[in-house]
Amino acid sequence: MDGVERVSGTRLLFRFGIGATELAGKRMITALQAVDAVLASAAAEPVPPGALELRHALLGAMAALPAWARAALARRQAGARSLRDGIARGHRLASRLPGARRARRRYNALLARVDAQLVRWSLAGRREELASRALAGETIRLATQELVSAVAESPELKRVIAEQSEGLGTSAMADLREGTARADTLAERVARRVLRRSR
Repeated sequence: MDGVERVSGTRLLFRFGIGATELAGKRMITALQAVDAVLASAAAEPVPPGALELRHALLGAMAALPAWARAALARRQAGARSLRDGIARGHRLASRLPGARRARRRYNALLARVDAQLVRWSLAGRREELASRALAGETIRLATQELVSAVAESPELKRVIAEQSEGLGTSAMADLREGTARADTLAERVARRVLRRSR
């Protein structure tokens, strides 16, 4: 097929979602932070009456999750330090066992393969991100053009524009008539004064 790889619909939707998030993400976060600051500075409203439901608990848990996760990680760091020390002691002991060098070489080869795979995935992710941004940008541009053309071709809009144009034309004609009537009256006064003086 002309050397062009066909991409599945699911992958295109995935790309579009990532691209739209990349394009709008920073602006959206900034706007949401501004709104959140305004809401936080407003006086606290009383809790609305009504029964609490499961969705309220889930929303509260999701809102508290980042703070909870940070606190849990801080508690676990002390335990991790002692575990790390124990692992280091075990590693020193294991390195003295027969066949440890061979196992170490295999382990290092495994790490190299894992690193290479991570690099491949990272490069593929970067390509995906670029393709996602391009797809989302072009899709949003085309959707905007379609929306503008659909609105521009709307019979209701054409009718409103015609009515406003007619109203503007009528208003302009009335202003012109009024202005010419004033100019005519002024010219007539000037002519009468000139004619009275010449007699």
